[in-house]
Amino acid sequence: MPTFGTHLLVHLSKGELMLKSVRFRIVVCFLCFGFGLVPLGAAYLTDCPTQVTQPDGTILDCFASGDEYFNWLHDKDGYTIIQSRETQWYTYAIPSGESITAGSLIAGRDDPSTLGISPGLKISEDEYKRRFRARTESAPGRYAPTTGTINNLVVFIRFSGDTEFDQTFNSYSSWFNTGTLSLKSYYQEVSYNQLTVNSTFYPAPVNGYVVSWQDSHPRSYYIVNNDLALQAEREWALVENAIAGIASQVPANLVERS
Repeated sequence: MPTFGTHLLVHLSKGELMLKSVRFRIVVCFLCFGFGLVPLGAAYLTDCPTQVTQPDGTILDCFASGDEYFNWLHDKDGYTIIQSRETQWYTYAIPSGESITAGSLIAGRDDPSTLGISPGLKISEDEYKRRFRARTESAPGRYAPTTGTINNLVVFIRFSGDTEFDQTFNSYSSWFNTGTLSLKSYYQEVSYNQLTVNSTFYPAPVNGYVVSWQDSHPRSYYIVNNDLALQAEREWALVENAIAGIASQVPANLVERS
């Protein structure tokens, strides 16, 4: 997907959710502000500006990089930042075996070079592979059929504190359904016309403009780079809440009843 403007459309996951005995085959999409337009399903984000708040109220400007299997915060010089689960302060990361953990130096206040910490500190390749296997193997039924017709529900989500944007719905409809480089045309081409993906969008647009469902948490709540289980728990809670928020708008003929 191309980069554009100041919004981010992220494919969080493709799979099935149980909700009131109704199975939805979904692609959930974030609308986050300040990023480019990039798919997150194993795709890589680099240097996405974001802000976090220290326990004393200090706003820390930093960047987010990574994918769904490992993502991390870092400052402009590339020093990795992790929030300590004990103190809740955002600190400069230090090595911890194959992984990384929160150090003692406060991000934005202390100098990480004084401890000999190197910029660009990340988990090892072996740890990344372990996380990849853990995420993919723990998602039975995740993958959609490869033939036939799929009703793809696209849910627009924005975080607490983000204001609604003013882009027209036509752009998103083109990217998914009607454009020559759309999601639909891509799957038709690679499947030799054996798979058709029809996307519908929720919440419903108003006066030709996209409307998003707003979460109760800020974006920083979902940036958990040292606790894979907690990150997965929060992501799926977000998906479930968003689906519940738009379920009443989904026509019965677009869902599969179990």
